[in-house]
Amino acid sequence: MKKILFQFSLFFLVAQSLLAQGLPRNYTEIKEKIPKLYQQLILDGFTTPPEFNVRTAAEWEEMQGLLINWDSDHNELLGQIVDYAQEECMVFIISTAQDSVENYLTGVNIPLNNIAFINAPTDAFWVRDYGPVSIYKNYTEELSFVDWRYYSGFYGRPHDDVIPGTVADYLGINVYHTTAPPYELRNYGGNFMSDGHGAGFSTYYVLSHDDEEGNPNLSEPQINMIMQAFNGINPYLKVETLPINAIDHIDMYMKLLDEETILVGEYASGVQGSQNNVQIQENIDYILNNFSTCFGRDYQIIRIPMPPIEGTIQRTYTNSLILNKTVLVPIYDKDPAMDLNALSIYQNAMPGYNVIGINSELVIPLSGAIHCITMGVGDEDPVFISHAKIREVANTGPYKINVFLNTQSGIQNSFLFWSNQPGGGYQSVQLVPTGNDNYTAYLPPQAAGNNVYYYISASSNTGKTIKKPFTGGSPNYGYFKFQVPPTAAPPYNLSLNNETILSGITVEFQASNSISAISNYTVKNGADVTFTAGNSITLNGPLNIELGAEFNAEVYP
Repeated sequence: MKKILFQFSLFFLVAQSLLAQGLPRNYTEIKEKIPKLYQQLILDGFTTPPEFNVRTAAEWEEMQGLLINWDSDHNELLGQIVDYAQEECMVFIISTAQDSVENYLTGVNIPLNNIAFINAPTDAFWVRDYGPVSIYKNYTEELSFVDWRYYSGFYGRPHDDVIPGTVADYLGINVYHTTAPPYELRNYGGNFMSDGHGAGFSTYYVLSHDDEEGNPNLSEPQINMIMQAFNGINPYLKVETLPINAIDHIDMYMKLLDEETILVGEYASGVQGSQNNVQIQENIDYILNNFSTCFGRDYQIIRIPMPPIEGTIQRTYTNSLILNKTVLVPIYDKDPAMDLNALSIYQNAMPGYNVIGINSELVIPLSGAIHCITMGVGDEDPVFISHAKIREVANTGPYKINVFLNTQSGIQNSFLFWSNQPGGGYQSVQLVPTGNDNYTAYLPPQAAGNNVYYYISASSNTGKTIKKPFTGGSPNYGYFKFQVPPTAAPPYNLSLNNETILSGITVEFQASNSISAISNYTVKNGADVTFTAGNSITLNGPLNIELGAEFNAEVYP
């Protein structure tokens, strides 16, 4: 553990321009007026990369808490966030005025449940940009924080830049700082998205050579190296800056909803902001043409209409927060129909989530909204579920479901739940371990034309149960969905006619009730034969093939 000392003053120049998310255009002049004598702040942590495989958590993963920095100029907005967030997790409020904050919350009938205060001075409330980024050793071990440098050498917002260390100390968590060469890197949480599997997204703002806000001495390969070393990010996708923007952060027009789905803003033709549409489409094309999801497939793009830009005010619906089972979306009451449409798009894309619109009209002139003023804190003992959801099928099944499960304590049990109705009637099939944290189950054959709704449930040996999607099961009934085509053909069946299996094709075995057979069978006229059997099946007496195994046979002419 290294200890680094910095000198700061208690005084900081407070002006409306400095409260904005980015530094003001005349910041160089303002900086000269800031005193050079600073109070002493101590920053604990490592300035070299973690000595383990790193995984950066995605926003939709299990969160133990939400971090906000209280600003009394935005009591109503922050109060609403606290009210909804405390139903999902702990809310950590950074403030030096705990009594005042508590008085406000109780005065508007917001309960003080699941709230903790971190007593620390700050300069601005954009905690997404300077807050700690949650990482894990391997998949779920050893929760730690990464602290990117915020602005220029602590000149602009010195108190904000040490918040990750303050929070880490409060929670007893290790923190890794990108504050010392050769790993010195400025980055901002509002300009970063993680898919939870190693891919990261930013705008090219991270490559800026601006002395105050960028990385003037780093090349793109060097930035990629630091992000991989500290955050486990590879690949690091970067998209071009939009022609018109209040701040060049990716969360102002793009958002990952899950590992394979990207919500992207678009502007109506002819309105201010429509000048961005061409570049937005080029950025989408760049992603689709050059990168695949963590499951080796194309990203799915969902478009969301955005309000027109007014001067320097860039209203956005993508600056939202996913927090366990709740999604908080900024709305503006400028166009209620557009607000409702945005909420509907989220609800359709994220079934079962509690999608809430929060009026962000008073904060958006400062170039940010809900995502910019919140930061999730990863769970210390998560259940990690990775699954490539079924997008489409060609036949009536059965359908093989592959899942990766990882916890610190191990998996106690895991199930696939499925139904033909989204709101209930779910049946369960046990997921069977196949080695290296991989699990398999088979979703039973379906009638042509059926809609199928399903989710994954996994419980750790410590007794925690998590679903995928996070809202799966009662009472939310979130799900993955696919439809069996009306013209789908049934799978081939084996005939029990004392024939002989030879060799050459793959036969997959699915669980139902235990079954054994001593007759000989022949696989005829084609491949991809699926045989529905029990926990095990015996062929010709001595040949026993367990659930999920593959048996090679030759097609008999």
